[in-house]
Amino acid sequence: MVKVALLYWREDPAGRGISVAIRDLLNEYGELSGKVSLVELGKNPLTITQDDVDSLGINIDSHIVVLSKHSSESGRPSLTVHPAGNPGNDAALGGSPRRLSYSTPLLMKLLLSMLFKKVSGSDITGFYVGLEATHHGPTDLDNPLCFIEIGSTPEMWVRVDLHRLVGEAVMGALNDFLSISEQSCVVVASFGENHYPARLTRRVIESNICVSHIIARYALKNLDEGIVQQALTKSVPPASMVFIEKNSVSRASENVILAKAKELGIKIEYY
Repeated sequence: MVKVALLYWREDPAGRGISVAIRDLLNEYGELSGKVSLVELGKNPLTITQDDVDSLGINIDSHIVVLSKHSSESGRPSLTVHPAGNPGNDAALGGSPRRLSYSTPLLMKLLLSMLFKKVSGSDITGFYVGLEATHHGPTDLDNPLCFIEIGSTPEMWVRVDLHRLVGEAVMGALNDFLSISEQSCVVVASFGENHYPARLTRRVIESNICVSHIIARYALKNLDEGIVQQALTKSVPPASMVFIEKNSVSRASENVILAKAKELGIKIEYY
């Protein structure tokens, strides 16, 4: 039986606040009893290891969703979902360099769709609601994992209305995810666009695709076949298609992507 572990760091006001909202909602989702666990972490989730996950009693088959704050220099209000990993040499925010985490494409799609639904039915405006590129740790877990985040300032992290909205989105998405008997979306690895890929977000919302990893254009300078291989294979299930954003992928990067996709027999689409 597939299970989902919801992790939050006790020192993260956004993650902790979302967890409070979810705990209040769990009674409304009795059918998820035994399938969803809410786990408090004593350390930053960006730095957790497989030993940490094992010590928490999380099954190897469980999918993990990290409830988290999001920070940015711009302070842009945001509600985001993203896979984890370091496609470049920088691992300052946890994990290992040049290593991607396993991701959970269908669950990310459902979380994103439910965020859109909840925001559109609320009076919350001025937020970017969407995907983020693959970034930061943890990178070395065997469990498929994603982050759902409130950003991007301390004022946003403590807003109870945002905690409730994200909590409702998480529970709605989990209710759908845990009732689906088989994969129902086409898994795509995406290359290009910026850190907040608005066009890709629309594709995920409006069609039957979901994403394994999103390698933003700023990370393409580090691209090699190893990163492409991970983007295509480190998700549950693995990718069966590649998206290339034609305006932001250089010919050199494109050739690396095409070579690996051809080797694995994976279809390419430009957008």
